Amino acid sequence: MTLVYLGATLGACNPPSPESTASSQGTVAKIESVEIQTVANTPLAREIEIQLSKPAPVSIEHWQENGVHFTRDYDEISDKHLLPLISLRADSETHVVVHMHADSSTISSSPINFRTEPLPFEPPFFEVLVPKALDGTITLFPATDEFDARFLGIDREGEVVWMGRYGELSPCGTILEKTTDGLLFDPCETESGDRHLIWETGAAHSLLHVDKTMHHDVTFLPNGNLVFLSRDKRAIDSEIWGSNQVLGDTIVEVDPSGTVVWEWNSFDYLDTDRLPDAPSRPKNGEVKWTHANSVQYLPDDDQFVVSFRNQNFVLVIDRSSGEIVQNIGEDGDYSLLEGEWFKGQHDASILPNGDLLLFDNGYTKPPIGTHNSRVVRYAFDSESMTADEVWSHDLGYNYRSGGGVLVNDDGSILISAGGVREKNAPIFMMELDENYETTWSIQVPKGSSPSRLYRANQLDPYPAIQVK
Repeated sequence: MTLVYLGATLGACNPPSPESTASSQGTVAKIESVEIQTVANTPLAREIEIQLSKPAPVSIEHWQENGVHFTRDYDEISDKHLLPLISLRADSETHVVVHMHADSSTISSSPINFRTEPLPFEPPFFEVLVPKALDGTITLFPATDEFDARFLGIDREGEVVWMGRYGELSPCGTILEKTTDGLLFDPCETESGDRHLIWETGAAHSLLHVDKTMHHDVTFLPNGNLVFLSRDKRAIDSEIWGSNQVLGDTIVEVDPSGTVVWEWNSFDYLDTDRLPDAPSRPKNGEVKWTHANSVQYLPDDDQFVVSFRNQNFVLVIDRSSGEIVQNIGEDGDYSLLEGEWFKGQHDASILPNGDLLLFDNGYTKPPIGTHNSRVVRYAFDSESMTADEVWSHDLGYNYRSGGGVLVNDDGSILISAGGVREKNAPIFMMELDENYETTWSIQVPKGSSPSRLYRANQLDPYPAIQVK
């Protein structure tokens, strides 16, 4: 579907005065045409092509049948704009207004109306436990086989408003990561060994070929390079548990062409005789030794923060030297004064004040499988080399694997869980404010879809501006 509106049919919601529309060269500021185009493989996005009479920035306002208006500003000064329109509910009447900001005035189109198509699958069902007003936030998560898509995104009411790469299943369960130039990166490998970069609309943009495996997590550096977790396997004769194939991890940095420019290998820095917990013991001649599952970049220090689940360690690694500058966890660099250390953790990150935040699965705490998972935060004293558990949130169930926690730009905390878990544990996502009060909570009732959830993150492209 393509809707084209020419300047003669647009009109103005707020007609400008003659003085405000004439430039010093005599060019009248006006919106000449607006074209709304569908996006392949998703009913939940559009592209808007805007032709102006003169270069100017624009903003897009849109609303659907729920009456909540969203707006987004684009600062680029151009006479032609091609912009994404996302956060649309399926099978809903949609209204769009384009605003041109020129000569100290705003010229607005009349509302452009279209209806989104129904979803091509039965949607997931989320039960809202703690409601939050629609604010434009899209919570993204890897889809499961029930939906024939790689990724889905929901709004605050649990309605699907974003879909990434419909028709392609998600075998690797990782999350989308934002690039430095506004794209989203899908680490799942295609049959040809490529990875997809996708537009904000969810459509494919380009391919990146890397001759390395990727797993669990990736991150982008300010220079545009990609850093990801990969694996290495070696035959090791251990005095502790004999001769086995040992599976370790590497951290790999590639430039935008996919060329490796830096690599760190766990076999060069960690003790292959160390394997602290029973579920990681040799099985079928193979040892899952380190099991890295998250990587964060600290630009001020040029360091990486990496979670090694099977070592119960979070390591801070210097990018220039490769040396481990901090080893956090039981038997690490710090003596814990208050609380308890994590075990079998996911999604570790160092906060701006130096605290550590992570998802503590706690599966291997004895007796195994009987401890609730939690989100926990630690503070450190680098002089006394001591640590304190300063906050934790009990999740009420044990989540053996998966789980995520991240701090949003506004300071809120997003928690997600729903991987391998005890029988009655729900799939859920929730937000806490800076005071750790729950401001939004949503879960999947038992027997509903999705059947699992690895980890979630968020896009917040549209602030809500009014509710009618």
